[in-house]
Amino acid sequence: VRQVDPDALLAMGPVPIVGEDEKFANGFTIRAEKCPNRRGIEQVLRGFGGAIAWEELPEQLASEGIQALWITGGYPSAWHDETLAQQFADVPNIVMQDIFASPLWNQATLQLPSSAFAERDGSYVNYSDRLQSFRWAVRPPAGARVEGRVYWQLLNMPGMYNARQVLTELGQANSFFAPAIGEVPDVGIDLRVNQLAATS
Repeated sequence: VRQVDPDALLAMGPVPIVGEDEKFANGFTIRAEKCPNRRGIEQVLRGFGGAIAWEELPEQLASEGIQALWITGGYPSAWHDETLAQQFADVPNIVMQDIFASPLWNQATLQLPSSAFAERDGSYVNYSDRLQSFRWAVRPPAGARVEGRVYWQLLNMPGMYNARQVLTELGQANSFFAPAIGEVPDVGIDLRVNQLAATS
């Protein structure tokens, strides 16, 4: 991002909360928060110098005269409405990358069909800073493309998109992800191990 525009404004999207945490006797918990990679996204954004909250974005659009937006989605539930979308109406170029139609999708200059979690390779960082990597299980529908593959090509990276290589580069550039530079076991890796080592 900073290679393309050193002053690019980054924003963290909305984080849906549905009900309350559901806890089971065996210790398993279904979290009310429905953004499984929130911690990972926050740490990537922190590595770029931080980000504004989604709620602040419309005001920034008005005050900064922003000419282009790239928005990624993927929530199955509605995460914005027509009223919010209208606040983006004066932005001349909107790239919308999502798996579902929405008001912002409908007014986007460029619509990029994305892929669901089972259609991609990558890693998530859960609420307790455990990073787990995974392989794609099914192919995306025709025309849909994984976000990482799109960015890989835009950055003119050689060969095919490689999620493992991206994670290694992320770990080299952002110390939060450094424990994941090596092999990530099937049960994942606790990224807080880095913080523990720093305080010892």
